[in-house]
Amino acid sequence: MKQFSQVVLSMKHVYLILFFCIIAQTANAQISGNIYSSEQIPVGQVIVKLQKDKNILSYATSNKAGEYTLPIKETGNFDLIFSSLRYEEVMIPITIDKLDAEITQDITLFSKEIILLNETIAIAKKPITAKKDTIVYDAAFFLNGNEQVVEDLLKKLPGLTVDENGTIKVGEQEVEKVMIENDDFFEKGYKIVTKNMPVHPIDKVELIQRYSNNKHLKGIEKSDKVALNLKLKDDAKNQWFGNAELGIDVSSLDYYKLSGNLMSFGKKNKYYFLTHLNNIGKDATGGLSHLINPNSRGNNFVGDGFGTEQYIHKQGMRLGFKDERTKINNEELISLNAIFNPNEKLKIKPIIFFNSDENTFVRQQVQSYHLPGQEDFTNFEDYSLRNAFQNIFAKVDVSYDFTKNKTLEISSKFNTKDGDDISQINFNAHDLQENVNTQIQRFDQEIQYTQKLSETKVIILQGRFIYDENQQDYFTNTNYFGDFTQSNSSENVRQKSNNHGNLLGISFKYLDRKKNGNLLEINLQNKLENQNLHNLLYFSQNPRINDIQYSENNLNVKSSYIYKINAKLSLRGELSAQNFDLNYDNLNISEKSHVWSVNPSFGIDYDLNEKHKFKTNYTWNANSAPVGYLNADYILTAYNNLNLGLSTPAVFNKSSLFFSYHYGIWTDKLMFNTYLFYNKDADYLSSNNLITQDYSVGQYLTYKDRKTFTLNGSLDYYLKFISSNLKFKGGMFQSTYANQVNNSALRKITTSNYNYGLEFRTGFDGLFNVHLGTKNTHQRMEVDGFKNKYVNNNSFVDTYFNISEKFDFQTNLDYYYFGNLEQNKHYYFVDATARYKLMENKFTLGLQAKNLFNTSTFTVNSLSDISQSVTSYRLLPRYIMASFEFRF
Repeated sequence: MKQFSQVVLSMKHVYLILFFCIIAQTANAQISGNIYSSEQIPVGQVIVKLQKDKNILSYATSNKAGEYTLPIKETGNFDLIFSSLRYEEVMIPITIDKLDAEITQDITLFSKEIILLNETIAIAKKPITAKKDTIVYDAAFFLNGNEQVVEDLLKKLPGLTVDENGTIKVGEQEVEKVMIENDDFFEKGYKIVTKNMPVHPIDKVELIQRYSNNKHLKGIEKSDKVALNLKLKDDAKNQWFGNAELGIDVSSLDYYKLSGNLMSFGKKNKYYFLTHLNNIGKDATGGLSHLINPNSRGNNFVGDGFGTEQYIHKQGMRLGFKDERTKINNEELISLNAIFNPNEKLKIKPIIFFNSDENTFVRQQVQSYHLPGQEDFTNFEDYSLRNAFQNIFAKVDVSYDFTKNKTLEISSKFNTKDGDDISQINFNAHDLQENVNTQIQRFDQEIQYTQKLSETKVIILQGRFIYDENQQDYFTNTNYFGDFTQSNSSENVRQKSNNHGNLLGISFKYLDRKKNGNLLEINLQNKLENQNLHNLLYFSQNPRINDIQYSENNLNVKSSYIYKINAKLSLRGELSAQNFDLNYDNLNISEKSHVWSVNPSFGIDYDLNEKHKFKTNYTWNANSAPVGYLNADYILTAYNNLNLGLSTPAVFNKSSLFFSYHYGIWTDKLMFNTYLFYNKDADYLSSNNLITQDYSVGQYLTYKDRKTFTLNGSLDYYLKFISSNLKFKGGMFQSTYANQVNNSALRKITTSNYNYGLEFRTGFDGLFNVHLGTKNTHQRMEVDGFKNKYVNNNSFVDTYFNISEKFDFQTNLDYYYFGNLEQNKHYYFVDATARYKLMENKFTLGLQAKNLFNTSTFTVNSLSDISQSVTSYRLLPRYIMASFEFRF
């Protein structure tokens, strides 16, 4: 009996073990949810598949109520795919980190617009489709026939914003690059492509989300970057094509444009040659600074933003107005660019630019000063500037794959620029002249090695060397600082600067994406900067001298971790320790300082579902004061302005808070984005200014507690029944800081800017289309209780007429209103363009009329904490340009 009891007890143990084994086997992860159409009707008979590396692990079919349940037997990263004959396929990345997880994933499917033709099923094309991380725009749906360059097409794509300078943004985030057939020529200098490449060979535009600049980081790094990829029509691949256009002003023969593009995009080699000459205000490059000295890139390359100081900048200011109306130029550009793929492992990308420009800038300004403890006064200035420069930039990128998991990248850049500026000025009825010669040279060498240790682990080694030199020789024939410097006002003033520096930087990165989706990143970086700033300022025989020898060794150790609580919620934490080793020598002044800074960061990402996404982040960081603010003696920055620096190195602390909310998916009719930024500078640079009617002298000082608040929002709505897009944008900016004027007490200053606007763009297939919009801007300045404000408006109406397949016509009406001007508050500008295609895709005749009302000046009002100014700018006069374009 006792043996029987022992047997029964043993059998119970066995049954218990079997029971728990069965439970363990059946306690698999499970995904369930509901499937709806865009009309929120349940959809049955949808196949739901779970894939990993294109292998189907399990599948299910939704019932009549649109419900599905999908069992999962392993953890990891998967693709959840919803497919149906009548609906667009949707793929969602999903992470399973626990075998007992129960995940809910609802989905909305959009119709393929199936059409029955003679009992044959045809699936209509859609203007926008989504596949995993890529949004695809079919260019044919957004072209009206009046577009000429790629930028004209991008302006019409929902979700993209192209500003007046050509900067492309998705929400508030600028795109990383614009590629052509998956190859990139210019990185953040993408405006060279978008402003010059003809639009006719473009088949599709791909918007790539969660983009990685380094191919080995795809699927490992946490990326919020976006990029564009231009897909070409089949007849534009693997052959040479291009265009050339010549335009002449037939009314006076004073204005011209000449441009040409020659391209070939094959699988192994790609070529893009372009030239552009004009004197009608066109900027063919959008600025080369993103290529020469990028301030920030998606891969955060060590040393980005390093450069030497230039004290005098002679460039005309254009406040919120189109360059094509105010920029009186004579630009010449030629650029030769190629990508070679000798074999599957090696890629070579050489690019070279030769460009020169001669700009004329004319303004008249009346500036009224309101200073504490001093009588008000007004200055009158007539200013004429001729700015000319010649620039050469060359770059060679080499990429070599040792294996599919090991890549070496080398980039070499060289830039030289020579500029001459001449200013003729009448200041308070006194004439003077300025001459400035500026010479810049820069060499930049980058090297990066990436090794993918496994499917989830990567190491990156970076090295960089930069040499930057900036020489400037300034002369003016009038001395306005006689009272301040006890010198003769009839003497000439001269300043000679020779500033050069170098940077040596190394960086090590390690990324590890865990099986549960968590991400560990470790970054060790060291930068050694050396800068020599030699400045001689002559008021008389004895010059004022700054001879700064500055070095900074910046060691930064940073660790970050992303913890995924579930598929919807993740936490981000970062901690860095930074050591600043600063050495400063300037004649008899010598300072050394060692500063340690611990910089934390914390963030939360929450995706309520595929449409509602929230993100927030808090950061504390430290930065050293720029070398250009450390001069111990006075430096001239304008003919009547001197600046005195800190004369000692400094490190400033700053905290920032970020929040964003996104609603909608790309195939939705409605999308909404809002962004909030709050910055608080524990320490910041401001100034104590001595201001007289003839001159001003500023001394940089360190102050406490500056606050900046920014809020931006945008809404895009597609009106399907009239094939039109409606866009609303609004924002506000407020900054609170302090300074001193004429040794006053500390003054609290608050500047505020509010703006809101509306745009409407049609996409009809017929004769007529219109693009119209309006934007109001409210500016407010408050200084110690004294308030000033104004309201401006800019509205436009652009109309497009496709009279026939060969003839199209468009008009552009711009309206500006300046509420704080006593007179000339309203400005109207009208342009018109007509094009006639002599031969389809071959020859086109054009006629363009600019500034038909022949408005010669443009007046704006601006506010500062010490003055209010009314400034008039000279505009390009009316001209009528006939053009001829040849495509091949």
